[in-house]
Amino acid sequence: MKNTKTLMTVAAMATLGFAANAAHALTFDLSLVYTGATPGGTAPWMTITITDVAADTVNMSISHNASSAAGQFISDVYFNLDPFVGSMSVSNEVNANKRSGLTLSNNGINGAAGNVFDMNVQFVTSNSSGGANRLKPGETWSADLMAAGLSANSFNAVNNMGNYVGAHLQGIQGGLSSHITTPEPGTWAAIGLGALALLRKRKKA
Repeated sequence: MKNTKTLMTVAAMATLGFAANAAHALTFDLSLVYTGATPGGTAPWMTITITDVAADTVNMSISHNASSAAGQFISDVYFNLDPFVGSMSVSNEVNANKRSGLTLSNNGINGAAGNVFDMNVQFVTSNSSGGANRLKPGETWSADLMAAGLSANSFNAVNNMGNYVGAHLQGIQGGLSSHITTPEPGTWAAIGLGALALLRKRKKA
């Protein structure tokens, strides 16, 4: 169940948290811990960019930023989808060896600390060959995702705890891990000709 759309007007470009632009792209900079240890290095530890590339198709790029501490790796990245899609195909994948799965479940993904999401991109956690297939600092996974009605704006939604996205970051010094997200409240930006009004989608808590 989803809430009705809320019109939000933004007059200037902003750089913190969540941004949308005239190229139909969303960017999430994950720099806030919502449960667990604080990762080593400098936030944002991770950046996600979702861009419309064709009808029903987006490109998703997940970067484990080089500012993150050595030894840390991303194991799960959580998303909301509005409207929800039950199936999705993956193509043009870069660093496919880093991804171990992709799960879709409407409000059925456990993102820790009471957070539920609709989609989970899973990454390799094995330390085989020194963790060569883990998504480590300075590395990026990307792919084109296709589903009926899918667009970058489909990911413009919050979950039951008010978070747009989440991620599980492991390998923190001391054998610790963290769940991270964007700062709350998110900041929106509109860039381009006449791009001042944005529609914000929200899920019911």
